Amino acid sequence: MRRSLRGALLAAALTVVGCTSPVLVDSTPQGALLLVDGEPVGRTPITIHAVRSRFVGGYDLRLELPGHEPHELRLERRQALIMGSRGWPPDVHVRLVPAGAPR
Repeated sequence: MRRSLRGALLAAALTVVGCTSPVLVDSTPQGALLLVDGEPVGRTPITIHAVRSRFVGGYDLRLELPGHEPHELRLERRQALIMGSRGWPPDVHVRLVPAGAPR
């Protein structure tokens, strides 16, 4: 299956109404490409819809923006649902580091 088709299918699966929870993903600066489980889904700011049926687990997120270091993180649903009734964090904000900047 072509990469772009897989990405479109993943994006569609993440946005099924009624069985998902919205999670806003944003970055500073905005406009970073968001990859979910390795597939591009759009640019920040973007709302993804995490599948509620995953009792435990999550998604690997990666933000890429030219001139900045890529940023990877894991979006996880909490087994105890400590973050609210839906279990997913309401939003994710990442400050991207310019390429070559000291850390």
